[in-house]
Amino acid sequence: MRILLVDILKFDGFFDAKFHILKPRWLPTRVPRVKFSAYVVAGIIVALAGWVLIGRIGGADPQSGTTVNLDSITAVVIGGTSLIGGRGSIVGAVFGAVIVTALRSGLLLVGVDALYQDLAVGVLIVVALGLDQWIKLVRAMPDKTSTEPSGAQPVLAARSLIKTFGRVVGLDGADFDLNPHEILAVIGDNGAGKSTLIKCLTGAMQPDEGVAHIDGRPVAFRRPQDARDAGIETVYQTLAVAPALDIGQNIYLGRERRASGILGKVFRKLDKAGMMKDAELRMAQLGIGTLQNMRQTVETLSGGQRQAVAVARAVVFASKVIVLNEPVATMGVKESRQVLDLILRLRDKGLPVILVSHNMPHVFELADRIHVQRLGRRVAVISPRTHSMTDAIAIMTGAATP
Repeated sequence: MRILLVDILKFDGFFDAKFHILKPRWLPTRVPRVKFSAYVVAGIIVALAGWVLIGRIGGADPQSGTTVNLDSITAVVIGGTSLIGGRGSIVGAVFGAVIVTALRSGLLLVGVDALYQDLAVGVLIVVALGLDQWIKLVRAMPDKTSTEPSGAQPVLAARSLIKTFGRVVGLDGADFDLNPHEILAVIGDNGAGKSTLIKCLTGAMQPDEGVAHIDGRPVAFRRPQDARDAGIETVYQTLAVAPALDIGQNIYLGRERRASGILGKVFRKLDKAGMMKDAELRMAQLGIGTLQNMRQTVETLSGGQRQAVAVARAVVFASKVIVLNEPVATMGVKESRQVLDLILRLRDKGLPVILVSHNMPHVFELADRIHVQRLGRRVAVISPRTHSMTDAIAIMTGAATP
């Protein structure tokens, strides 16, 4: 057992990095320091044990312990696959050790040679990893019991998203579906994983496990620009505006246009006048009348006006999906009404909208469906037509079941 525990520590880093197999929840956040200390202690223990063993038997065998090494690796692999939950634990490793020991004992009883015993253990590793990948593929398949309309393919979907921050679980197998031509509200208590879910869907974070789809095609966004290139625009809670730039420059931030002719192609001159004119036109089309001077720097604006700039920038360039995370949190009454009317107009034009909000009256006024997030996963998808605000809050807090 001592050798088995040493080998589990020894191979923890390899399997965690390659297969995400052994990653116990109780592991402290200072993982590199803990692992280094564990390796040093394990090495000292092994050296002392070998020294004592050589002294007692008066000799040493360089092949000694190779079978135990293979069995330890197999136990760790089996204990970390999706068969045992997919996250790795001491209990899973012990379960894997039991399976390996039972296999060895059975083969030994029927008189199988040691070489073929090792071969059987190797086959067991391959089978365990194969089953692990198959289970992940099955879990990533579309949910047939979803509340989405029959025959409608989601514009944006996700299955079994997992995201951890050390010992903190942000997403715990979260699912998500956004249908065409709808406003989907995402609600949940603080810490339910709403912002983490949105960031994983829009490239600001990468999930540890799970898969996302756009129009049925699997995608993996490594950065927010990847999501923007796919037509997904997001307004985060932190707004992500540049205070030192003016309104027009913020709207075209990251999408600056070059001037025509040799000045733009060779000298890379920006078409500032054209971008400013288009920004004024866009803001007028969106009906945001509180921002008159496009040359005004954002740092001189109120919190609600900055929010309006971030919303306008997302609306201007969104072609597939627009995500609004608390879009009216800092706005005044008039600005909030303009943004809410804008969200309805976007839906009427065929652009699906994800609305993350704590404001229940706004949610029930705008949403076609409501995604309820709790403890890192989707617990229900309800409709304002069939559920009341009280029902939604009860499901969100766990006081009622869907």
